[in-house]
Amino acid sequence: GVMYYPQRKDIGYSGGHNFVLPNLRSQYHLLCHPDVTFDEHVLSNMIAYMERNKDCVILTPKVVDAQGKEVPQPRRRPTLKYLLAQTFRNMPGPFRAWRDEYTLADSDIRTPTSVEVAPGTFLLIRTEALHALGGFDPQYFLAYDDSDLSRRTLKMGMIVYHPDMVVTHDKQPKSRNLPEILTRMGNAVRYLGSH
Repeated sequence: GVMYYPQRKDIGYSGGHNFVLPNLRSQYHLLCHPDVTFDEHVLSNMIAYMERNKDCVILTPKVVDAQGKEVPQPRRRPTLKYLLAQTFRNMPGPFRAWRDEYTLADSDIRTPTSVEVAPGTFLLIRTEALHALGGFDPQYFLAYDDSDLSRRTLKMGMIVYHPDMVVTHDKQPKSRNLPEILTRMGNAVRYLGSH
């Protein structure tokens, strides 16, 4: 039951999902990084939650690393303050507090919580909504594509973070080259200027 669509070049994470969008006839669509693993019941539990909560357009889980420690994920809309916090989070000053605010690490989110951003690491979206949104904005390649999708989704309904749904993202640290850094910076400027 698997359909495979090979590409001649890297069209990116959002480009890949946009490519298959015309062929989607499902109720739900999963966006998932290739280095994410999860228990066999996670998807059925997420679907069951969305079936019970029709105002939930996107459901996003708790993400942990290989040791089971929660990985801080952006859950508020990116702002200049929060982008500075991400960049300088290990520096002295207000940056760590701002980052905790950005990821809701400073909030009690032990129950399902309405959030502003669903990180693209792993999210379940109603396919009907993804069609209505036209998928990802193709101007975003590599970064802030999920923030832009989330911003547009909030006009249709809720994005919910559910801490009882847990996935593992065993992301290995890697150095970023200059083109990647410039792309991320350009996308950040594009996002901040879009609203």
